[in-house]
Amino acid sequence: MISKVNDSIELSCTAFGYPVPVIEWKRVNLLNTSDYINNIIELPENAYNETVAGTNNITSTLIIDDIQYEDFGYYLCVATMSSSELSEDVQALSSISTVTVSPEGSVNISSNGTDTKIGDTVRLVCSSRGGPNNQYSWTHYSSNEVIGDKPELILAIDSVDQFGEYKCSVSNEAGTDNSTSIVNGILSVNLIPASDVVFLEYGDSYNLTCASLSVSSLSVQISWYKDDELINNTETQVLTLNYTSPESVSNGGSYKCIAQGTIGSSIGESNSVLIIFAPHIIQTPSNIQTRVARKIQFICNATGYPLPSIEWRRISVENDLTTLQDIDNVTVDLPYNITNDSSINMNEVSSVLTLQSVDYDDFGYYVCIATLTSDDVYVLLNNSNVTLMDYHAISSTATLTVSPLGSVQVNPSSVLAYYGETVVLNCTSRGGPNNQYTWDIESGAIVIGRSDQLTLELNNLRLFSYYQCRVSNDAGSDRVSHIEMMFMFYLIILM
Repeated sequence: MISKVNDSIELSCTAFGYPVPVIEWKRVNLLNTSDYINNIIELPENAYNETVAGTNNITSTLIIDDIQYEDFGYYLCVATMSSSELSEDVQALSSISTVTVSPEGSVNISSNGTDTKIGDTVRLVCSSRGGPNNQYSWTHYSSNEVIGDKPELILAIDSVDQFGEYKCSVSNEAGTDNSTSIVNGILSVNLIPASDVVFLEYGDSYNLTCASLSVSSLSVQISWYKDDELINNTETQVLTLNYTSPESVSNGGSYKCIAQGTIGSSIGESNSVLIIFAPHIIQTPSNIQTRVARKIQFICNATGYPLPSIEWRRISVENDLTTLQDIDNVTVDLPYNITNDSSINMNEVSSVLTLQSVDYDDFGYYVCIATLTSDDVYVLLNNSNVTLMDYHAISSTATLTVSPLGSVQVNPSSVLAYYGETVVLNCTSRGGPNNQYTWDIESGAIVIGRSDQLTLELNNLRLFSYYQCRVSNDAGSDRVSHIEMMFMFYLIILM
């Protein structure tokens, strides 16, 4: 008799004899009747019998309603005839009737195969109900070949081919059922180069390689993650990062790769690498020529990841300097009347140095410095064991030229001298840098000097005249005119 759970079955038994015997139903746990007395188990709770008796026979029907998995087994009827005329009871046994309950809906697998590595041992246990004589067969999803016929399957993992889905099929005469379990494999995956942090300079190109060290022959699908978010359309083993524009710094962050085996469910997650884009000046401040009392602004834009901070320095040399130590050696005080306003625009930070009212002494050479400190990186890296340094980008020098207009003076402003004397005139100015001096005689008709000091040997009467000092730079010029050189006579008395 075959059945599924929740079905109803009937077993019928007819016995003959006189006097009419009594029929009892038994369930035993073996397939023969030789020792049934010692192998009786209880009938199902939901079993009952109906009896119809004749003059010399009796028929008993065992009915099991709403049959359950545990109701399977071996059933027989026992006909017993008792009489005072008999010295002992007489029994007759029927043949064994097997009730087979399908395992359908009862098959499950328990496994220790979560996060399995090469070299591990995995134990899969298939359980089922129903019966009797449930037959087991194990297969791997990659093949229909049966790899086990016991409830327990032991796997010594020595290849990634063993990762993946396993199916346990259980069958008996009443039906079949199956269940699956996945052995999840962990691949040994690393990023190459294996660094905690990588600094890219502007113009660099850098390759991150997702490598499976222990299963190099495995065909895998690569997924890349930045800051734990999946990067779409990046399934290549090598991820290339370029630093060629401000937009590049949006690629800064913490990278890792996950390798998913195309054979089975093998999976591996790499270490993380923090990609830092070193500061880079993308808009250097421009030279400015101006007059006093005017407002001027220097603008400096920089990029990097994380975004750097910008500071301003005034230095005493015109040369472009490349190291912070060089800058420190020639730094002079910034003007007192400055403001520095910073703003962030997408992948750039902008700093505006404003002089609200330029003074003569504000001239000089200005640079902006974009700085990424080690503390900025430690916040992202969260690993104080890595030794880091500050990174700086230094702009080219921007010259602020202030016109000397209104500042030129000559000392003395007039001279009374004798013929043959030597006279020194000094011309002073403010503003700068690189003020150029020119001395003219007779309203510019003759140039007689090109420094701030003019020395005259008065050995020619034409030198007794009017002089002017002109001072000029890239921002403008100014002059002082009509410096009078007067002639004195010697009075010689002959005795």
